Amino acid sequence: MRPVVAAFLFASSACAQITVGVLPFANLSNDSSLAWIGTGIAETMTDKLQNVKELSLVERARMQDLFGEMALGQSGLIDEKSAQQAGRMAGAKHLVIGSYQKAKREIRIAVKTVEVETGRVVEAASVTGRLRQIFALEDELALTIVEKLGVQLSNAERMRVSSHETESVEAYSWYSKSLEARSREQEEQLLAQAVELDGGYGKAKRRLDQLKKLLQEHKAYTDGKRISEAQKQAAALVNVTSPAGAAATLSDSIQFFSSRLQLINSYNQAGDKTKAYAVAAEMEALFPALDYAGFCSEPVTQMVDALFMNIVNLYFQNRDHTKALSLGEAFIRQRGDSDMAEAVRTIMNLSIQMLEQGDGGK
Repeated sequence: MRPVVAAFLFASSACAQITVGVLPFANLSNDSSLAWIGTGIAETMTDKLQNVKELSLVERARMQDLFGEMALGQSGLIDEKSAQQAGRMAGAKHLVIGSYQKAKREIRIAVKTVEVETGRVVEAASVTGRLRQIFALEDELALTIVEKLGVQLSNAERMRVSSHETESVEAYSWYSKSLEARSREQEEQLLAQAVELDGGYGKAKRRLDQLKKLLQEHKAYTDGKRISEAQKQAAALVNVTSPAGAAATLSDSIQFFSSRLQLINSYNQAGDKTKAYAVAAEMEALFPALDYAGFCSEPVTQMVDALFMNIVNLYFQNRDHTKALSLGEAFIRQRGDSDMAEAVRTIMNLSIQMLEQGDGGK
């Protein structure tokens, strides 16, 4: 099996056999101040399960994007048919779907694991405790999910699944709120709060550092100084023809394409379609000239594939189904045997369905 595209799409193991997606947990408490809990639990479950070598986890942000397209029932829970459709788009074999409810001093978290292909519930479980015990409750649920998926944990895996990035519930709440921030500036402020409360909160610190760099990248881009330079840089990086040349430019190539992937996703999540489309157009213009055979590096090839799959998905999310189909067809012609081909075909089929229903077609 070829390595799964890493970094910005999937959190996975090279030996993974079961692909799992964790959806945001539904808030049944009628208290919007507790909304951070659902996002936090989904993020934590994804992190815990990706420590198991037999599992491949779909990145939480990817599931969040798909979740935004779903229909919700009157209870606030995810419609199961929509969840299955999202699972198929994400390439997941199983979905973890859950909810939580706080009553007085206790919180109850319920979860079920669903087989995407059949809709069969593999396991349903719940835990109850004080909010200050949320880390122990998450540990218990994660171990239950793994057990019901038929996976045997090593002692080292069990320890990693039960480990915690922080022991501060307050710092955890600020970090979880940052995952739902409406802007990168707001996200930076929320992460800073988490790090201030727990200076050893590694994940919050790493994300805060990444975000500061990304904001600098945004500013440079919006100053109008990046597009022509990027095109020249791309021309130098994407058509490397010798192993020596590839070694010299490998990190630059990965950084270039991954930065474009981050920009597209960040602009799109922030609701700035114009900027997301500008970066996408810059990359799409390069696609016909790319020499995949000359990359000399599987990581670069994977990153480029991931980038273009994300652009197809960008058009789909914005209901530009004609654009999604056009780029998707071009991608399949050139990269029909790649790891991303199936995901692109799935998006194209959904775009066709939307067009047939009269939805989109810009």
